[in-house]
Parts: sequence; C-alpha cells; structure tokens
Amino acid sequence: MIPFDFWLTENLFCNFIHQVNFLFV
Repeated sequence: MIPFDFWLTENLFCNFIHQVNFLFV
C-alpha cells in the first residue's frame, strides 16, 4: 500500500510535468 503523502507528492509532480509539457508543446 502506497502512503498517502507519497501518492500526493507523485500526483503533484506528475501534474507539474504535464503543465510544463503543455507549455513547451
């Protein structure tokens, strides 16, 4: 089971990556 804090961090990081990719596309 994945700790919630870890999941939240991963989720925020993924969202950040998607935002950056969207800006550079």
